[in-house]
Amino acid sequence: REEFDVEDIKRCFDKINDDDDEIISPEKQKKFNNLANIIARENETGKIYCRGYDKCGRAILYLTPGKENSNDEYNNMRHLVYHLERAIACTRAKSGREKVCIVIGYQGFKLTNAPPMSTVKHTLTILQGHYPERMYRAYICDPPFVFR
Repeated sequence: REEFDVEDIKRCFDKINDDDDEIISPEKQKKFNNLANIIARENETGKIYCRGYDKCGRAILYLTPGKENSNDEYNNMRHLVYHLERAIACTRAKSGREKVCIVIGYQGFKLTNAPPMSTVKHTLTILQGHYPERMYRAYICDPPFVFR
């Protein structure tokens, strides 16, 4: 099983957004570049993005499972953590708050592009273990029949 460290990805995100002139070791630079390539590949369909704010300045994170483009659980989790960190950073910059709103839109969703149950469990584990109390509200739009 591949090693997956949420805190390591958070550090990478912080370093990518840091304006320090600190010299980065070649190993760290390689890790940052690898993460950037993973994010770019996972971002190709726009399945997760952060855009806009609610009235109180909380960033809105949009998840669109109908646009899923990969079956790599670990890269999906890296992508999720990257966007959660980005949404939290946007919220802090705008309002000084820590919580985000999440909108899950199921337009175009089919069971054939549904993530495996292990990915769903891993997502919940990350949200509960590393991001407690970070979600203000979650909205589900156009839920599939199996959710009703």
